[in-house]
Amino acid sequence: NDYKDIYFDEMQTGKAGTDIQEGKMTWLAVAALERCTPAQRKLFAENYGIDNPENVDRIKALFAELDIENVYKKHVTFVYEDLMTRMRALPTKGQTRFYAELLQACCKELY
Repeated sequence: NDYKDIYFDEMQTGKAGTDIQEGKMTWLAVAALERCTPAQRKLFAENYGIDNPENVDRIKALFAELDIENVYKKHVTFVYEDLMTRMRALPTKGQTRFYAELLQACCKELY
């Protein structure tokens, strides 16, 4: 997933993250662009999608400056809590339990 590609290392995921180098418009990239100043947007445009460790490091530093990791975690938490609230309103407990377990399994993969 987008988060693991940036914030986990290859030993944890079993693959090298290449979203930045490939210029993929991931959730994290879009969240960064939504928060950029004009100068930060210029830095993003000059470095995103370039397969060079220095360019990747600049993008990761920009993500850190914009606190994108915490923005992502807050978003996931919000979505999780919203879905749990909606599931609790389902008419049968069997449905609630099934969907709650499914959601927990999915969220476990998010980070």
